[in-house]
Amino acid sequence: MTPANVDDREGLKLVLNTFDLDAPLVKKLFLDGGYAGGPFEALAKTTTGIEVEVVRRPDEGITVVGGIAQLPTNTPTEEQFRLAVEMARRGGKGFKVVRKRWVVERTFAWLLTFRRLRVDYEEHMPISEGFIYAAGSCILLTRLCA
Repeated sequence: MTPANVDDREGLKLVLNTFDLDAPLVKKLFLDGGYAGGPFEALAKTTTGIEVEVVRRPDEGITVVGGIAQLPTNTPTEEQFRLAVEMARRGGKGFKVVRKRWVVERTFAWLLTFRRLRVDYEEHMPISEGFIYAAGSCILLTRLCA
């Protein structure tokens, strides 16, 4: 937990310093584009020995202006070309599933079905953490017993 004036990258550096103790079995971190950059990836590797992979949107760099898609390179891949055509048809708007990120979003959605987790009532972090573990246990038990 960090104050609101601490940047996400700086906050993750603080987390990485205690990572070996809190999560010794983690081998790879999936991060979004805000954490891209060689120095940060090198820091994570040297501090914890954990591999870092930045997950990017599949349509990153493709823009639509006046119904015409503009690609980031002159030699687009087949996937980039298909996405550009798709984006031009729908006017550049729409939802795109980003691999790995949907797992996190889905988990948050499951956890937020528990009323106690929707609003931060707790003054002490261990109590909030306990409610998250309890909600996670309920989700797993429901799936196991269904």
